[in-house]
Amino acid sequence: MVVDYKTDQIDPSELGDKLERYRLQGATYAIALEETTQQPVARVVFVFLSPTSPALLASLPNLAEAIADVRTVIEHEGAVGSHP
Repeated sequence: MVVDYKTDQIDPSELGDKLERYRLQGATYAIALEETTQQPVARVVFVFLSPTSPALLASLPNLAEAIADVRTVIEHEGAVGSHP
């Protein structure tokens, strides 16, 4: 499992938008961990922390789909010769 701590101060109604915003980032972390450990990542959890509001925890939905999307981006960028 990947746990990504965020210091965004968010309202619970914004949670879906935040998950979408961090979707590819979380999937990229999952790929990196899988490649490094040769173990599958079952979940990516975002923990939103703020000193003025309760912590919010949310799992990235459709992790397999997000990982596939990241791999597509990587393949595309490699094909056009993009370098980070």
